Amino acid sequence: MDCRFGTRDGKALVELSWDGRDERDPASGRGWAVLDGDALAGRICIHRGDDSAFTAVRERARSGARSRRGKG
Repeated sequence: MDCRFGTRDGKALVELSWDGRDERDPASGRGWAVLDGDALAGRICIHRGDDSAFTAVRERARSGARSRRGKG
């Protein structure tokens, strides 16, 4: 994966290209994502194939969640 970082409309941006495998076949593509508060939205493209938009939202920690982990 090769990444370039910058800004778009005042928001953090990453543009990327990638190279790997889809099962045993070579695959490559490109993509981008913009960070807007707690949401990361972008698009991943497969060279000569499909593309897909995505949005990832940071989950807020619930109060007391850390104190319950590992107990039980």
